[in-house]
Amino acid sequence: IEWDEPMDYQRKLFYSERQRVLEGTGIRETVMRVLRDSVEANVERFASSEYPAKCISEWCRSNLDIPIEPDRIRGDDIEEIQESIRRRAISESREQITTSLGEYIIEDAPPEEWDVRGLSEWAQRTFNVNVTQNQLRKMDPAEISDWLTDSAQKHFESVELDGIAPYLEDSYPRAMLAEWSRSTFGIELASDELKDKSAGEMVETIMNRLTETYEKREVTYPVEIAMERSGLGVEGADSAYAAQALANWSNAKFRTNRSPADFQGKSPKAIYDDLVAVNREFTTNGKLEHEIDEAVNGKSEDEVIEWAKARFGPGWNEKRFHSSDGELRERLLEEGREMLRYELSRMEQVVLLRIHDQCWKDHLLEMDHLKTAIMQRPMGGDQTHPQSQYAIEGREYFDEMWSRIRERVVDVILKVRMGGGPQQAPSAPIATTTTSPGPEVQTPQFKTTHADATNTAFAGADADQRAAMKAQGSDGKPDTIRREQPKVGRNDPCPCGSGKKYKQCHGRK
Repeated sequence: IEWDEPMDYQRKLFYSERQRVLEGTGIRETVMRVLRDSVEANVERFASSEYPAKCISEWCRSNLDIPIEPDRIRGDDIEEIQESIRRRAISESREQITTSLGEYIIEDAPPEEWDVRGLSEWAQRTFNVNVTQNQLRKMDPAEISDWLTDSAQKHFESVELDGIAPYLEDSYPRAMLAEWSRSTFGIELASDELKDKSAGEMVETIMNRLTETYEKREVTYPVEIAMERSGLGVEGADSAYAAQALANWSNAKFRTNRSPADFQGKSPKAIYDDLVAVNREFTTNGKLEHEIDEAVNGKSEDEVIEWAKARFGPGWNEKRFHSSDGELRERLLEEGREMLRYELSRMEQVVLLRIHDQCWKDHLLEMDHLKTAIMQRPMGGDQTHPQSQYAIEGREYFDEMWSRIRERVVDVILKVRMGGGPQQAPSAPIATTTTSPGPEVQTPQFKTTHADATNTAFAGADADQRAAMKAQGSDGKPDTIRREQPKVGRNDPCPCGSGKKYKQCHGRK
């Protein structure tokens, strides 16, 4: 095997996936696949028999500053587990004391050169004991070691361990899975809904609710963006232009034959409810199917395609249409549905590209470091050939990259929106009809008004985002990405469901 073979293989896989996103084919399917993968992975994590032990292990690390491996935490009797933790903590503290003393005390050096202040602070922080610097200077290293060992034993024999009790409750994993669903997807799911269900049944329960949430977003998101871009209700915005822009958008997307007068004088909520209801008629109540059936009836395939191009505007994707299997009607329905959710697909496309590209760049750097490290390893014994080792470890890195992509997509895809505020009214009159499914679309330049849940999902990749939008043939003023959910506080539970505080988990810097 050659050095470049692993990367050639990885490039083919990565860029084949990226190309599908760049071409705008299967955006919805990609998002739903990523969401399902995340749900399956987290159901497996929370439903695992090892999950309570992992939570207890993390609690010990955070509260006792003692590492205890999860596999050393066995059983479900709280008193037995607490006793096991005490024994393990006392044992670990002996090793910790031996290691830490060397950081503060040099045996051959006089006491005046010891870092007794640092040692005193460490002892107080770790074992909750108070000792003065003068007291430490009066003891030799062996006496200090014995004193710390005795203090550690007294501390861990009396330390309060009731904090592990919630992790041993049967309902805790389900409650944390429900909390993860709420914080990640905005799904309010009672833990009782997951009671007595297998892992597969829990996946389907969450996916059913998640699909409902996503389908609702497909209906409401385009309306929200159209209203925001029109400037309706914004102080200082031209109300006549806003009404005209909404009329154009509604007429192009829904063939509603609206005029600006239909929007003037109405509250934003009334307009929103009206347009959402119209969109729902097309997306769920069969109006799109009826329109396509009328268009197909009595026409040749070429005539129907020309009609579809004009009807669906920027929502029409030539490559997607001709590469799809199925009858003409089904392919037209697919294009029609994409036209109805065009604003959402466009936002999702940019999010996917930015996350994919940033994770790929990080992966390339990791692979460079891995190659350098392997080339510096000594040969001999039964060590695997360097190139083979590079391929093996590189595959693990590649799998981790896809996991990071999944986590970052899930972290933001249902929480962000693309909007640039109202567009300025043009000096020339606006035509009352248009062939596009909405107001002139602007090239999105993403910003986050709040950090996403892990502060990692949008990192750079502006050039890749512009390339993605160039493929759609759009340009103009940058838009803004906004979060629809509040920022996670540093002392709040981490949304990942680990049981840790955010600052001790994904918020750690």
